[in-house]
Amino acid sequence: MKRYLPTILLVIACLGGFWYAESKSLFQNNDGTEIKHLVTMKAEDIRTISFPAADSNVELSRKGDGWEMIKPEAYPVETYGADGWVSGFITLTYESKVDENAQNLAEFGLDKPTQQYEVKLADGTVQQLLVGSPLPVAGTSYVKLGDSPVVYEVGDQQLQALVKQPYDFVDKRAVDLDYNKTTTVTIEWKGQKWQLDKTDKDKNAYEANWKIGDRELKPEEGTAVLDKLVNLQTEQMPKKAADVKFDSPELKLDITTQTEDGKETVKTYTGKLDNETVWLVQQDGAWAYAVTADAVQLTYDQGIAKQTE
Repeated sequence: MKRYLPTILLVIACLGGFWYAESKSLFQNNDGTEIKHLVTMKAEDIRTISFPAADSNVELSRKGDGWEMIKPEAYPVETYGADGWVSGFITLTYESKVDENAQNLAEFGLDKPTQQYEVKLADGTVQQLLVGSPLPVAGTSYVKLGDSPVVYEVGDQQLQALVKQPYDFVDKRAVDLDYNKTTTVTIEWKGQKWQLDKTDKDKNAYEANWKIGDRELKPEEGTAVLDKLVNLQTEQMPKKAADVKFDSPELKLDITTQTEDGKETVKTYTGKLDNETVWLVQQDGAWAYAVTADAVQLTYDQGIAKQTE
């Protein structure tokens, strides 16, 4: 009897865990119905995601705590966007099983899927998700997983959240600014220049006093300038820096950051005006970002306003 005791205790613990989960409605919707998960996997186990469709050929691969884009180009990736897609994928639920052994995929529009996604797990397992035609009742579509013969009914709202283009995953920040560690910002725009300095370098941005020219600024006045820099984001795909001519640039931006050991490093950005667009690139950076000339002007004017108030 003693040798079976650990097993008995384990079974009791498992039953207790399931009872607790059931009592907390962890396996149920708010209306008490069962949550029917389409896939069973952990987010951290997904190593790559790809969309092999012709109009959105995207492939992302996990790299450390973030992601890198493999296709269509090695664009810089915004981690939250990729993590959000993974979260949407692993939490997919289905309404019902329409056919548990579908023989004619064309009947469900799954012979030529409207959407196709693929994830690869750490153990090498590959899971495909195919989306077919809408059901007769609006709001859901036919879905199947890889080679499985089962056809599911899945809500369109869930599926729509998976529809992404390369731009949706791109890190859109034209300026990489460490908000609380930034100590100096210098902008030269069309031959005119101003400089913002943090006078309390050891404080966070929202606690520190600032100075621009001869004028002392309160924390909220200094951060108002930083906010403009943070908001310099591209609304189109980046270009390779080598494809943009940066001769006689209209914009030069220097951002000084204090490191943990008290030293300071400087990032330099150059901007080239092209009609109503400024192509902005960090020194030795691989990618140029398009921001509007109006946004750059507003950023510059924010500093001038603080200097002359």
